[in-house]
Amino acid sequence: MTADADSSRWKISVLREPPTVIRWRSDIDAPDADRPFKLTVGLMFNQLAANGMPDLSAEGVLLHAVEEDLTAVLAEHAALLALSVTGQGNREWVAYAPSHEWVPAWAPGFAGRWFGEHTHQISVAKDAGWTTYLALSGRPPAGTQNWVI
Repeated sequence: MTADADSSRWKISVLREPPTVIRWRSDIDAPDADRPFKLTVGLMFNQLAANGMPDLSAEGVLLHAVEEDLTAVLAEHAALLALSVTGQGNREWVAYAPSHEWVPAWAPGFAGRWFGEHTHQISVAKDAGWTTYLALSGRPPAGTQNWVI
């Protein structure tokens, strides 16, 4: 979580098998029609703990710095970091943005600055229904009264 983020905004779900941590924003109404594009930034860990989670002594500083920079860039484009998923040797940050046009110019520099010898992927897809966020956060869509999970 970013140093300046209000920790009460974020909720955490932990899956035991395979070990996975899902951290999601709880203070947003989803889907947000003004942010129909899903931006995913994925990073494979070079140093793993025995359970496939990152070795935070080796990867923790990088993970924190990437998220800080990503959060700042997203704010410049009216985008919102909605969740992160950590497990099985990687982390993915998922954000939603009003436009995707800025991503091709931004992504190579961001990747070059942060990922070095880490395998990574940056992608954009239309996800007007915020299906990834809703599925991983376990939250029903705004206005839904009954949702069986």
